[in-house]
Amino acid sequence: MPGEPTTFRDRNGENRIHRQGLFCILLLGSNLTIGCASNRTMLPTHALKPLSFLENHMLSTPSWWEGFRRATDQEQAFQLVMLEPYQPGKIPVVLIHGLLSSPETWRDLLASCYDDETIRDNYQFWVFHYPTGITYLESAKQLRRKLLQVGLSFDRRSSDEALSNIVLVGHSMGGLVAKLEVASSEHAIWQAVAEGPFEELVCDEPTRREVRDMMFFSPVPNVTRVVYLATPHYGAEVANNPLLRLGNRFVSFSNETRLRFHALSRSNGVIFDRSFAESIPTSIDHLSPKSPVMLATARLPISGSVRQHSIIGAEGPPFGRPTGDNVVAFESARWLGAESEKFVEASHTGITKAPGAITEMQRILHLHLENLSSARYGDNSVQLKTEFTDVEAENMHEQNVEDNKYVQQY
Repeated sequence: MPGEPTTFRDRNGENRIHRQGLFCILLLGSNLTIGCASNRTMLPTHALKPLSFLENHMLSTPSWWEGFRRATDQEQAFQLVMLEPYQPGKIPVVLIHGLLSSPETWRDLLASCYDDETIRDNYQFWVFHYPTGITYLESAKQLRRKLLQVGLSFDRRSSDEALSNIVLVGHSMGGLVAKLEVASSEHAIWQAVAEGPFEELVCDEPTRREVRDMMFFSPVPNVTRVVYLATPHYGAEVANNPLLRLGNRFVSFSNETRLRFHALSRSNGVIFDRSFAESIPTSIDHLSPKSPVMLATARLPISGSVRQHSIIGAEGPPFGRPTGDNVVAFESARWLGAESEKFVEASHTGITKAPGAITEMQRILHLHLENLSSARYGDNSVQLKTEFTDVEAENMHEQNVEDNKYVQQY
C-alpha cells in the first residue's frame, strides 16, 4: 500500500531498497525500512548509511531555494560535510553542487560509486554545501579555507598520501568553485573589480583580510584532480536572461554583509569599479559572459600538478555539432586545460544523474588510483597547457568548435 514501509532483499540475498523522491531510511538491526512511493531507484546496501546521513543533513538545512535566496558570507553557512566518519588512507572526493541546487543532486552518482568495490575501498565522499546566491568568489574562498583546515586537523605531519590527492567534482557553477581551488589569482580578480591598488584599500583589518582572501589566492596544494560537469568556463548567456536577472531581487543578504559592503564601497569609491560599488554582486552577476570577474576567471593559470577532466552535456541534432545542455553552451563547457572530455546526452540539471556521466566519473576515479600507483614507481606526470594569453582565452571556444564540429561521443 502507498505510504507503508517496505523491506526486501534482491535475488542475490543482498539488502537493497527502492528510493523515491527525497528518501528517509531507518536502520533497524539488519533490516532496512523505507517509506514507499513512486520514482523508484535501486540503492546498493553500501550506500545506505552515507546517503541516509546526507538525507538527514538535507532535512536539517535550508532548501535549495532558501540557499539561493539567503545569501551570506558567514562561515557557518558554508559546510564541508563528510558522509561517513573520516577514514585515513582513503582519498577524499569533494562534490560541489551548482546554482539553485543542493548536495542532493549527487545521490545517483554516490549510489553508483558506493556500489563499486574499488572506489568504495579507496575513496571517501564529502559534499560542499553553500549558499548559491552569493558570488562564487566567496564560496571558493570558504572552501579553500576548509580544505586547508582538513590537512591541519587530520594530517599535521603530511603523512597521509590520500589526503594529499583530493579530487574535486563540480557541477555547473560548482565547477567554477572547484577551478578556483587550483588556480592562481595573481592580480586578475582584483583588477576585474578595482581600479586602484589593493594596498590603498580603506577598511578595518578583519574586512581587509576577507577581501584579500577572496581576491588573492594560490592553488590548494592537496588537490590534484578536478572534474568539471557542465561548467560554464566562459559564462552562461542565461545569466543575462531578464527572468533570471529578476532572481537577483530575491537574493537577500544579511544585515552584517550589507553594512560591511556599503561601508567598504563608501570609503573606497575611487578604487572600486562603479558597477561593483553600486550593489553587492550575486552569483548571477558573475556568471554573465560579459562579467569582468568571469572574464578574469577564464584566464587564471591552473596548477601544473593538477589533472583536469570535463564531462559535457550535449543536447543537439543527431548529425551535427551539439549545441549545449540548454543552459551552458557547448563552447563554454569546453576547457583546453582538460586532459579528457566526455560528451553525454543530458540536460544541464540531469547530467549529474546521467548514466554516461556517472560511468565517466567512475573511470576517472579508477584512473586517479592508477596514476597514484604508477607515480610511486616512476614519473607519470603529463605536461598540460594551463596558462593562456588574452587572445587565446577570448578565442578558445571558437577554435574548439572549428576543430570539433561533429562530436558524437555519447
